[in-house]
Amino acid sequence: MYNTYTIGELAKILGITAETIRYYERKGIIASIHDQETGYRYYTTWDLHMLIRARFILALDYQLKKQREYSKVSL
Repeated sequence: MYNTYTIGELAKILGITAETIRYYERKGIIASIHDQETGYRYYTTWDLHMLIRARFILALDYQLKKQREYSKVSL
């Protein structure tokens, strides 16, 4: 069974805002478990993994764009 985290806990672990987590949820990268009684969103360890992966890919894409930029300048 996966651990679960609130949006605040997940944001703190990753050093990002709760709104960033909601953005990734809207994009379908992660899917929260909604507690009908409290209205809280809960995220699993798998969601944590997917967020780390998405942020890594985003950073890698940024680095590749920068590499291309530098390559064009040196030609």
